[in-house]
Formats: sequence, C-alpha cells, structure tokens
Amino acid sequence: MKPTKIVSKIGKINSSAQSIYNYLSNFKNFDRIAQHPDIKNWEATEDTCHFSVKGFNNIGMKIKNREPYKTIQIASDGKTPFEFLLWIQLLDKGPYDTRIRITVHAKLNPVMKMMLGKTLTKFVNNAVDQLEMSHF
Repeated sequence: MKPTKIVSKIGKINSSAQSIYNYLSNFKNFDRIAQHPDIKNWEATEDTCHFSVKGFNNIGMKIKNREPYKTIQIASDGKTPFEFLLWIQLLDKGPYDTRIRITVHAKLNPVMKMMLGKTLTKFVNNAVDQLEMSHF
C-alpha cells in the first residue's frame, strides 16, 4: 500500500529554531495539548507518548529521529490503527523568524484514506496555526 502524503502550509514562528526544537522534541512538553477534552489517559516520556482519543484507544507515538534545530520525526508505535511518520521541519531564517512545515506519511487503506484524509490535512494546518501563535 502506497503511503498517503499530507503536507501542511508553511508557517512563520517568531522564535528561534533552537527554542522551538527544544520544545517539540520532548513529548513531556505536550501536557497542554493533553488537556484537550477529546484526549484521555495521556502518558509521556521525553521520547514516547500514549493516549486515547474519541474513537481510538491506546494511540502511541515515538520520536524516531532528531536533527537539532532542523527536523523531528515522529512515528506510530505499531499499536495505532494505521502506521504513520510525522515529520516536523524547521528553517531558521533569522533571530526571531523560523519557518515550519509538517508532513505526514500514513499507510491508509482506501476507506481510511477517505475517512481521514481531510481530517489529517486540517490537523497539520491547524497545528501550524497553533504553533505560529505560541511563545517558545
């Protein structure tokens, strides 16, 4: 099955690539996200997290690769309903000008692709929007 590729828009964050990277490369920093009403049973270490979300139990993710201040690759842990790789790219354009793009490669069967394709696109673009408004 060929992976589905979803690419976010490019966002601009008014922080250094280093501070953004330091935040996003540690799942323990995501506790604020875990307070969303649809997320239950949040558990995190620096490299892994597990949670349940409406319709899916025991979703797990792990940081697969880090390239300081440039990229973070997050993968499913094999227990999710589908395999995916989420790739966060940072581009340092200046002291308070970092560009960000999020790409998802997901192995979705045709039914899952139809159900989740638009949702995943909305998710990555919304994540960029939220990160643009964050202070690191």
